[in-house]
Amino acid sequence: MLYTKDWIEMRNPARSAGDIAAYERKIAQLERDKVIAEERLANCGKPKHTLEESLELALTFLSRPWKI
Repeated sequence: MLYTKDWIEMRNPARSAGDIAAYERKIAQLERDKVIAEERLANCGKPKHTLEESLELALTFLSRPWKI
């Protein structure tokens, strides 16, 4: 696998050091965004509360609906 600088130099050999640093920052940000997206995807579809907690809340409400 090519390192970031090698890849950038291969794609644009005439770029300055500032341009390369900007590309590296952008790549680092994209990698952080990818990790966050993967974490969100892993948690997608999981219930926030257990079945027991949800059932307890529903039954508590049904036993005293006037006490919201």
